[in-house]
Amino acid sequence: MLSLRYGRQFRLALATVPLLLVLLTLALDRHPTMGTNLDTCYIRRELEKPAPTFIPMRDGPLHNYSVLVMWISMFLLALLPNGRLKAVYLLTYTSIWFHITYILLAALKAPLYDFACAGRHQFFPNGISGHYCYFIFVALTTPRFARTRLRLNPNTSRLYLAPIALLLTLFTVGGTATLYRTFFHGYHSPRQIALGAALGIFSHSVLDFFQFEDDAEPPITVSLSVLFASSLNALTSYYFLWPHVIAGAAITAGHLRFHAALWLVLLAAAYLRQSADRKVATD
Repeated sequence: MLSLRYGRQFRLALATVPLLLVLLTLALDRHPTMGTNLDTCYIRRELEKPAPTFIPMRDGPLHNYSVLVMWISMFLLALLPNGRLKAVYLLTYTSIWFHITYILLAALKAPLYDFACAGRHQFFPNGISGHYCYFIFVALTTPRFARTRLRLNPNTSRLYLAPIALLLTLFTVGGTATLYRTFFHGYHSPRQIALGAALGIFSHSVLDFFQFEDDAEPPITVSLSVLFASSLNALTSYYFLWPHVIAGAAITAGHLRFHAALWLVLLAAAYLRQSADRKVATD
């Protein structure tokens, strides 16, 4: 099934998972053995080669391929005839929201002082897994976006949906393999993985409340205000918390240009949506 419907109880239960993950790591910290294992890297990737896996692709290309097929599937869903403008708005809003999450992730890494599994980058904070944050966020958010599109296009042919389902299956396989390699190839420790998963679930839960709630969508001005405040907070936190001199940049000029470009697309889509709504109201 491409789409996913949330009940209120499931939404509440999902929102508690990040807290439970954080509490679990704190509880295991008190255990004499498990506390140490939380910070263990499966291998030292700067010294050891990982065991061969069932997908004959290097880690970087596998990650990029998984992201690419997911985006293609999202664009195909956005192209469905009814509500295209809303789809562009929602897809861009979601992209900016995760970009904010990623910037905040970088900011939060610094005060954790966790350099485990950083490989040759000894002074690069590594305390939260970006891979787990990203893939869990996408795995939860993609079906919600799909549901939004299919509710507006209930008569979409199976022939059109088949390649989308295939692409999402490929994303699932590639994403699962990437998460597997994140630990077994020594990129992150169990603690870092738990925190990354917690942040990804939390980010999705907040976004879901603002954009995928079945009852009513908040006014566009309210949604944009929340997004702008979150963006400003994340960028400010990163600027003041990240150890730029020692670790170099975690958020590059390219990231910032991409962030600005997404904002331009979002504002244009918001303006066009409001113009269309006013036209319908006057007619």
